[in-house]
Amino acid sequence: MPRAGTADLHVHTHFSDGLHSPAEVIELARIAGVGWIAICDHDAVGGLQEGADAARRAGIGFVPGLELSVQHGAEDFHLLGYWLDPTDAALRSLLAEIVDARNQRAHRMINRLHALGVPVSLQAVEREVRMGPYIGRPHIAQALIEGGWVRTFQEAFHRYIGRNAPAYFPKSPVQPRRAMAVLRGAGAVTVLAHPGAYRATGAWKVFLKEGLCGLEIWHPKHSPVEVEHWSRVADRHGLAMTGGSDFHGKGISEAEIGVPRIDARRIDDLAARKGDEHR
Repeated sequence: MPRAGTADLHVHTHFSDGLHSPAEVIELARIAGVGWIAICDHDAVGGLQEGADAARRAGIGFVPGLELSVQHGAEDFHLLGYWLDPTDAALRSLLAEIVDARNQRAHRMINRLHALGVPVSLQAVEREVRMGPYIGRPHIAQALIEGGWVRTFQEAFHRYIGRNAPAYFPKSPVQPRRAMAVLRGAGAVTVLAHPGAYRATGAWKVFLKEGLCGLEIWHPKHSPVEVEHWSRVADRHGLAMTGGSDFHGKGISEAEIGVPRIDARRIDDLAARKGDEHR
């Protein structure tokens, strides 16, 4: 039987750079009338069990996921993996590498802030990390707000830690081939997140060559023109079409859970690329 209702297949929790716990995210989804939720934390899977348990209690369908940071050329891509096995050894090894690299990056950015006359302390930044395995730029941004150096996340990124800002330091790259291989090995169905956000227009096809399963069509940053364009691209290449809010919490972004939301029947197409056990 096809799935019923609506779905948001891209939300974040405080296990990466979101503001809410998995249980809180599920409650927000229930209030919003969303029937299916996928938690896809950045480079982290620690919130999946709590999310699954909360979803079961709330009567909401749950799809375990991950948003993996990948680099190709000079472009950062985000790769969504659904129904992965969070205990897979190769996946855990890759995520451990990413955690270590992210924390080293954060320390370098804090040192650069000090050189710019912004003496935010490592301890102040660490206080902003709720449950996540690493320090991310939103944690640094929040510490800058708390310390009175900036007023908003947007100002923190624009003035200090965004791409091309003076305290920015790039992430250690994970290459597409390895990322796709690890996700496939962990049983994931792979979807390229928000393809309209990338500057290198044709570079996404490197993932297609490695067996990409779908494209995230409906996203807050996609205009109607982009939705139409990427829908045609997905049809042309036989890819599943997904969507979600990319919810992090008020302050980090203005996205709300379920905006946009998709027909839950689209999960059936995504699940078919995994196997009958997820139909």
